[in-house]
Amino acid sequence: MDHEPAHGEEGNGPEGVKRTVQGLHDAFGDLRFEIDDEIAEGDKVVQRVTMSGRQVAPIAGSEPTGKKFSVRHVYIWRVADGKIVEHWGSRDDLGLFQQLGLLDAP
Repeated sequence: MDHEPAHGEEGNGPEGVKRTVQGLHDAFGDLRFEIDDEIAEGDKVVQRVTMSGRQVAPIAGSEPTGKKFSVRHVYIWRVADGKIVEHWGSRDDLGLFQQLGLLDAP
């Protein structure tokens, strides 16, 4: 179960995860996720992650800019029987769009 509103119901389950990951790799060349911090307790894992790359395909109706970006995300995973069964995420989409030149900084 993916609790990120951007993914909606179609983002849930293994096939939804595969589509999401493929979409990220299609849109962003040199895509990289670096784990900055990781804390695990009980059945939960929390990660502070830096996502970076370069826009190489259209996103949100925009043409590829070729610009590089680096944004921070926070993920929470619930694990059961050795598998991820739930995901929550807090992403810096505003920072991403500003770095790509798709939105003006205030």
